[in-house]
Amino acid sequence: MKFEWKQGALLAVAGILVIGGVALTASQSQDEGTKLPEIVAETSFEPKFVAVGDGSSPANIKVAMRYVTADNLVGEPLDGYRDNLCLLAPAAARALEKVAGRLAQDGLGLELFDCYRPQQAVNHFVRWAAAPEDHSTKADFYPREEKSQMFERGYIAERSGHSRGATVDLTLYRMDSGEALDMGTGFDFMDERSATEYPLEDAAARANRLRLREAMSAEGFVNYTQEWWHYTFKPEPYPESYFNVPVARASVKDGVPVPSTLRTGAEQPEQYLPLLRDQNVGLVVNQTSRVGESHLIDFLRERQVGLQKIFALEHGVRGDVENGGKVDDGIDGPSGLPIVSLYGGNYSPSAENLADLDWLVFDIQDVGVRFYTYISSLHYLMQACADHDVPLMVLDRPNPNGDYVDGPLLEEKFQSFVGMHPIPLVHGMTVGELAQMINGEGWLEGNAQCALTVIPVGDYRKSMAYSLPVRPSPNLPNDLSIRLYPSLGLFEGTTVSVGRGTEFPFQALGHPADSAGRFSFTPQPVPGASENPKHKGTPLTGDDLRNVRLDTRFTLQPLLSWSRRTGESPEAFFSRASFFDKLAGTDRLRKAIMAGTSAEEIRSSWQTDLATFREQRQPYLLYPEH
Repeated sequence: MKFEWKQGALLAVAGILVIGGVALTASQSQDEGTKLPEIVAETSFEPKFVAVGDGSSPANIKVAMRYVTADNLVGEPLDGYRDNLCLLAPAAARALEKVAGRLAQDGLGLELFDCYRPQQAVNHFVRWAAAPEDHSTKADFYPREEKSQMFERGYIAERSGHSRGATVDLTLYRMDSGEALDMGTGFDFMDERSATEYPLEDAAARANRLRLREAMSAEGFVNYTQEWWHYTFKPEPYPESYFNVPVARASVKDGVPVPSTLRTGAEQPEQYLPLLRDQNVGLVVNQTSRVGESHLIDFLRERQVGLQKIFALEHGVRGDVENGGKVDDGIDGPSGLPIVSLYGGNYSPSAENLADLDWLVFDIQDVGVRFYTYISSLHYLMQACADHDVPLMVLDRPNPNGDYVDGPLLEEKFQSFVGMHPIPLVHGMTVGELAQMINGEGWLEGNAQCALTVIPVGDYRKSMAYSLPVRPSPNLPNDLSIRLYPSLGLFEGTTVSVGRGTEFPFQALGHPADSAGRFSFTPQPVPGASENPKHKGTPLTGDDLRNVRLDTRFTLQPLLSWSRRTGESPEAFFSRASFFDKLAGTDRLRKAIMAGTSAEEIRSSWQTDLATFREQRQPYLLYPEH
């Protein structure tokens, strides 16, 4: 148990639920039906969790969190699951390790499907259960049950014991083969046959269930009798508490808590609602535009803000359009608001699009990398707002790569939609700070000035490890992929796959001709994420990067190594040389790699530019470094 987590989280006291220093009131009555929590107050309650199966735990504990994947009852990753990580209260974790130690003597191990579950994931279950039209997982998970009866039958509830940090879902496996023991049904199988003592015809499967129960009971775990996989350690360390911090490596970074008082711009309505009252408002939003559990669209509509239309960027309003995929005009189903596409050649709203607006509000999570195109869209929006006298409001959000500045600065002749500003590849600025810099440095056409209002993030520092509650785009599924993105994004201009078309995009590197790697994978089409991935259907060999430290920074080593590993000529390796140069913002990086220049020499070539940039950006910064 190498990591320790101390986090402001969620405490239930007299009907008040406290999340991340913010209290949530769960209101429900028989008349009103189910309502999800609302943000109402603050607290400083800090529980303590640890990570299980992180390398220092017994070797026969396998962590295979189902809710970070689509292989589960809901059919998609649940909100709040960012990494394949098991978090538990220390006492529960120690007891589980003792169970594993006993089982190892018999050649058995534990495979963990779920541990601590954040309240936001429970709320995701509730939303899924309330959408009766979606039955895509019925055959695999509830073939004999009706979705409309999930609440009544006790399969889904507004609160889960998992959110208290002492409950685990698991099974047994054979250490010699890695094969799971037959338990008669699968995990999350919503059926009476999943009850631990159900009279299965298969005597071996029933014996396996009882064997698991015996091993768990010996160390203080109590089985939920309706689910053979479900156990809770007793006495529970936090019996009255329900936590809501994401399942993420950033949550357990060397035992240093992420301050619970952080509030994104959108989470400070007292600062922006007075400005939007009685105004006609347009929104630039996507799936990351959240206020607690609510989408910003719904949050503003509930408060009678006069929303007129939504502008959609790359990946669409709900984040279900693949990289480079077409984003169409249309109607947002949940709100009924018209959607105006600003991706696919039409990057700037027209005068007609803006004519009826008093405000345009931008609330998009960025990842702090120059070639991540949301900041290019921001530039076009600022230009249009300046040209047509519409004020722009930016609801700022933390930068998950905001703790450093690195990489080459963009040269003017390589300006494109994947790089519009003379800033480093990793610029260390939030969207709000960058918007101020675009204005202040006169980067808009004709030195135009956008009437800009930034709602800053509350209690944020650039050195802070920030775990995104919602994936910012389909192929950046977790915190590690976001930290690796600056280094791996450049591979998009080469013949090497970055894992698109797998469950671990931007967490692996592979090539058909590689013989040095020990990892293999085969890219396949993934609807909504990667319809036609590089090397589709071809077995690749390479590197599994899923165990890289979460504090990793931009590095040239993978690029330099792989430029020699594929056996291709330099010209063939850089299969999209022009695109690579646009990503890098220069052709000097590609030419240096082709010439065999060392990483140290390459990095030294941009240090003077970085020093100048750090000084240049200083007037526009909103947040301290530490």
